[in-house]
Amino acid sequence: MNSDLIALSARIRLARNLEDHAFPPVIRGGAEEKKIVSEVCAILKRMGGYSFYKMSSLSVEKKRAMVERYLISSTLAECDGGAVAVSGDGLVSVMINEEDHVREQCIVKGSDLYSAYGRLDSVDKILCGNLRFAKKGNAFLTTCPTNLGTGMRASVMVCLPALAANGGTGIMADLAERLGLTVRGAFGEGTENEGDLYQISNRTTLRVTPEKILESVGGFAAKVISEERKARYDAYALSPRKFEDDCLRALGILRSCVLLEYGEFLSLIGKVRLGVFIGFITAKNKELFDDLSVSARNYNLLSIAPGDESIAEKRAKFVKNALADIDVRVNT
Repeated sequence: MNSDLIALSARIRLARNLEDHAFPPVIRGGAEEKKIVSEVCAILKRMGGYSFYKMSSLSVEKKRAMVERYLISSTLAECDGGAVAVSGDGLVSVMINEEDHVREQCIVKGSDLYSAYGRLDSVDKILCGNLRFAKKGNAFLTTCPTNLGTGMRASVMVCLPALAANGGTGIMADLAERLGLTVRGAFGEGTENEGDLYQISNRTTLRVTPEKILESVGGFAAKVISEERKARYDAYALSPRKFEDDCLRALGILRSCVLLEYGEFLSLIGKVRLGVFIGFITAKNKELFDDLSVSARNYNLLSIAPGDESIAEKRAKFVKNALADIDVRVNT
């Protein structure tokens, strides 16, 4: 469910390693990498419905586009001995020889972590039934100690322009820390937030059940969404005409500009989304907003809009067409 254009996506990621194999950082560039790719891909091929990509056979542009879509990580993109299997609908990807031998993930729109977990759990059960994953008791062994235990990371991507403006994101981040959670940038650890996009995720994976992780991350995300919703209404009530003017000016620029940098796009589209939220801008197909922040990235634009134009020109044209597809209109 899309929470008023606040929650963009929910992701579940599972880290697994094979018994009797050294962890990926140790086997980089060796024959063992190829063997692991072959073993994991063989199982996924029997399951059906996946496309397979070896990092060594992909162009830099293709890999960067996949990173932008969160199908693979930057770590995997730099590993020639790695591979990824992607489901037909693009929601599930299984990375092989990333930081761990197997990194499974599912990303769905909105904030429904339970839907993402249900989809990925069925994949994980098949892999666990056909591969011997390294465990100690019930705890999965992982390359990074912070993933020991369930090996599970649950995260919700949220857009928080109102909380960012009033300082609320800092308060939420402090509260998250006390609850064993974290709030960080759109690409995870070590990244800054882009366009007021933040990831809410768990920090603890050891001695905690998947159900507890879903409950804690999902519950905190719901609280943040509620606070962002209130902050938006408060900001509008404080200065309605200024709020409306900012949103409509942003829409006007996006509809008429010839050059558009990504950072400026994020700022402007965020204001348009606020206008849709309050209601003086309408969007017939507002669910299409969710993909814009990804599709307008550099390498995804290059893949869908070839030609000699600059990236800024491509982005301006793409966004203008996207707004028409979404059927964005101003209420009069």
